[in-house]
Amino acid sequence: MRKYIYAVCRNKQSVSRYFVNHCVIKDCETELCYHCTRNGYGAYVCETEEELTKRYEPVYWFEFESDKNIEEYFQEQKELHKNGFNLLTNNCEQFANGFYGKKVMRQTEFYLTMAAVAAVTWAAMKRV
Repeated sequence: MRKYIYAVCRNKQSVSRYFVNHCVIKDCETELCYHCTRNGYGAYVCETEEELTKRYEPVYWFEFESDKNIEEYFQEQKELHKNGFNLLTNNCEQFANGFYGKKVMRQTEFYLTMAAVAAVTWAAMKRV
């Protein structure tokens, strides 16, 4: 079993840091961080913790063990999602949750639910 860290971070360089978290998987053996993003670094990023923390600030994290290999998972996801980052079907949360095997973060579901509620409320108000 290999040791990993599931880290939830905030972007230091964006206003989104106040309402959107970024999910990262760190391999404790290699000290490399794996994540899916839509910034100028490419959709799938593997980088050192030092590079990651230039842009992201860890908010909380937890260690876990897995018999999966993050590098293999990373390559599989890159092949599976050739178009890269997509807010609804391929984002950092889904990448990290998929490797961990459980839904740790549910912010995509939360924001989609809030958008649906806002749309229904707006439509109802227009009828009145």
